[in-house]
Amino acid sequence: MQKSRHSVFLHRSTTPPCTTEKISAHDFRESMMSFKVKVKVPHRQDVDKFSYVIQPDVPIKTQVVPVCERINIEPAEYRFAYEEDGRLFYLTEQNRHVIKEGDTIVLMRSPTLLAQTAKNDLESFAKVKALERLESLVHCPKFAERFIAVEGIDALVRVVAGGHFNGAQMNRALHIIEMFLGVSPSTADHFTPEFAKRLCAELTPLPEHKENVDVTLAVLGSVARVMPVEVLQHLRIHHIVDNVGYGSPSTPRWSIVLINTLMDGLDEAKCQKLIAEILEVSESLSEKLLHRYPEFYVKNDTSLHRSLFEFQTKLLRYRYMPLYLRRGDLRSHNEFNEFMEQVLRTHLGWRDPQSRRYVEALKRIGGVPEEYEDVLRPGEKFLITVRDIDGLTLHCLKYFEQHYSAVLYTWIGEINIVRFEYICPLLKSAILLSDLLVDILHMERDPPDDCQMFLRMFFTELNSFLEEFFCLTLKLVLKTWREMRASSGDLLKVFAIVREQLTLALDNEMASWSFDQLLLTLHATPYTVISHRLEIEQLAKEDSKRQELLSAQLTGKIWKLVRESKIAKLVEGLEFSRVSDRGSRMKNKTVTVRLSHDRHQVRVIIDHQTLALPVERLLRVDTMKQCTHYRKDDFALTIVSMGAAPVHVATPDRDAFEDLWDAVNGLIGVALESDSALADFRLLMDLELKLATLELEGVELPTTPSSSRAMRSQKKAVFRSDSRNAAIVASRDRTQVIAGSIRGIIGEYPSASISPYATKVARRIFAIRAGSGR
Repeated sequence: MQKSRHSVFLHRSTTPPCTTEKISAHDFRESMMSFKVKVKVPHRQDVDKFSYVIQPDVPIKTQVVPVCERINIEPAEYRFAYEEDGRLFYLTEQNRHVIKEGDTIVLMRSPTLLAQTAKNDLESFAKVKALERLESLVHCPKFAERFIAVEGIDALVRVVAGGHFNGAQMNRALHIIEMFLGVSPSTADHFTPEFAKRLCAELTPLPEHKENVDVTLAVLGSVARVMPVEVLQHLRIHHIVDNVGYGSPSTPRWSIVLINTLMDGLDEAKCQKLIAEILEVSESLSEKLLHRYPEFYVKNDTSLHRSLFEFQTKLLRYRYMPLYLRRGDLRSHNEFNEFMEQVLRTHLGWRDPQSRRYVEALKRIGGVPEEYEDVLRPGEKFLITVRDIDGLTLHCLKYFEQHYSAVLYTWIGEINIVRFEYICPLLKSAILLSDLLVDILHMERDPPDDCQMFLRMFFTELNSFLEEFFCLTLKLVLKTWREMRASSGDLLKVFAIVREQLTLALDNEMASWSFDQLLLTLHATPYTVISHRLEIEQLAKEDSKRQELLSAQLTGKIWKLVRESKIAKLVEGLEFSRVSDRGSRMKNKTVTVRLSHDRHQVRVIIDHQTLALPVERLLRVDTMKQCTHYRKDDFALTIVSMGAAPVHVATPDRDAFEDLWDAVNGLIGVALESDSALADFRLLMDLELKLATLELEGVELPTTPSSSRAMRSQKKAVFRSDSRNAAIVASRDRTQVIAGSIRGIIGEYPSASISPYATKVARRIFAIRAGSGR
């Protein structure tokens, strides 16, 4: 038996990985042989461990029968289990693969029997004993399934709701329920309103409840998913705030998670009630969270940051989105009319609503007159109907007028002085600004998973964060309008700059520390800085697209040039070590491989004897481990052709090896793969792109090459070959210098002013290009 098992193991170990991955779990189990384990019976002290052979093709439940018959117990009441990390798990068909040869399995009472026993204990006076039993098995999915089936979880919920557990016992009971939730999420369906009320009472900030706060909040969060209204009815937000102040490091996170869950589960009216309760204790909540924030910041608690970000998003969404979506109704129009009447009366005094100055002021505040329908009848208050006005914009404008009236009335003072087209349309700007803030703060839709833009300043102004953010940003719009010297048609351009300013500032964690820090950051990035940054990004995008297009056009041409340069080296001849029939290197014996000038034959010269290999008969080139004469200390290569014996050569020179490899591949039309070919390709591509960049930047290349003696000698030394690019690749060092010079020119000298030195180098480049016959 043991021998056959080893043979199966050996077969598995020699099977390729791709084959074993295709074998299903069932087929693999069927292919295994039986193996021996030890069986332990904890409740029978008189029975020692004994051996038992597990049969893989027999159900686990069936294999319990012979074991029970051996020790004279009822098979229907017992099941196999195994121990892992000090915890017991029932052995089922799904997890039987964890048992190996020599392991110890436990024979224990069936999960249904133990679950029923635990339930009976909970309903009797043995409640503490039931907790002990549940703690040992709650992590087992099979037991959790049976405990729920016998309505044990209902009994546990009733016992907790009835107040039978307190202090440490309450802590144990809630941890058990939390474990059940992790193993079987359907546990939450068995919660009751009385259970929710008991948990809310457990959050009362008393010394005996301190150790239970975290687990209570965790379980209450699960209760809030199925019955949020009942939790809201009994929950006291100020109790949560008190616990945040002195609880454990995880208390703030569980508190925020609970509030987030409630906001998601409640309807609009109940959610507004919850938000109102949060705002009542906003100062205390902000103070306690900010007091503990450095502790979380040092620990880099990402889960808390994510929870705070969700709290920020949900609170803003559920508080302000109903206002944002309220537009076009009579209530909004009436509120807007009253607001405009108050603003204009304060600035213009009581005037006839039909006066030209009054109507002109209205239109200038609104921006484009065509967007409004004016109904100004004698004896009536003015009525102005705005298509895009919404409740959020009106709410924030009222806040702006109340707290920043100096800015507002200074701006209004300009409406009869500055020409109409240069007035920043306040109302239209406010509407666009509301849209911008809703988008940036992810109020309308859920943010992406990788976005965690938690703003610490949100808690510094929790009660009026959006209003303050709106006012700060509206002042930024007016400031940017003046810096741009914008006119009536530039409003969207202004908001593009403002969006970039806000995005850049909010990406800085220190800028979002407080509104003062944000204001300093925004002042450090005025329109000129943002405009320059956007221009650089746009140029980079355009340059990237241009280079991609140019690279696509040049790829084939440059590969052809690299291939020609490699073939040109083969024409000159390459020397290799001679290899014997046994694969050994013959000292002081060389082999010269050369391509004929007409490119019809590859000639292998050995001891003054020439072997001619027609190019059309070449098949392939084998390299390194593909060769029979391969060694680790040099580079081996074999030329295979039809009608001739393979030519085996070797060399310690990597360049010669790669040149012959690429040259033969180039002759037979195979892609070049060597490192030197790739390096030559990148170098030539870089040079061509830099030359194109110089031309685009306005460097005027001379129409004729330089006639100086030094330039002629340089051309003669460098460009001996008729092929320009072959010579460039052959003289790599000089090309590196040229490319470096071009990079220096482009990096040091802007396109607006090319120095004489740059022009001189450009002429030299042109001379090289012209001398090569380009």
